[in-house]
Amino acid sequence: MAKLFYFIPAVLAGLFYGFCRGVLGDFGAISPLAWVCTALLAAGAVLMARKIALGCLFGIAVGALLIGMGLRETGQIVKEWPAGMLLIAYSCGSGWLCWKSAAKREA
Repeated sequence: MAKLFYFIPAVLAGLFYGFCRGVLGDFGAISPLAWVCTALLAAGAVLMARKIALGCLFGIAVGALLIGMGLRETGQIVKEWPAGMLLIAYSCGSGWLCWKSAAKREA
């Protein structure tokens, strides 16, 4: 059950971009950086599912990117920095959970 917990951000991002693809009609309407970030989240989840706690660094990197993008004033209605902060907190918690479960398995 805990292994599925690591995949929540990647699945949510995939569903969101899949929904946007259905509404907009093509994959070209979505930024390639968004697909790269989704792939990073999925790669980090796979690493954490294999008990490699450093996989959380991928989520932290994507969260830091969201914070950086959200702090620029571009006139957007929705800012990305709150989502980045939540993603960093989630990734740190997931990394800690992975580290503790891997340490418990070794003992």
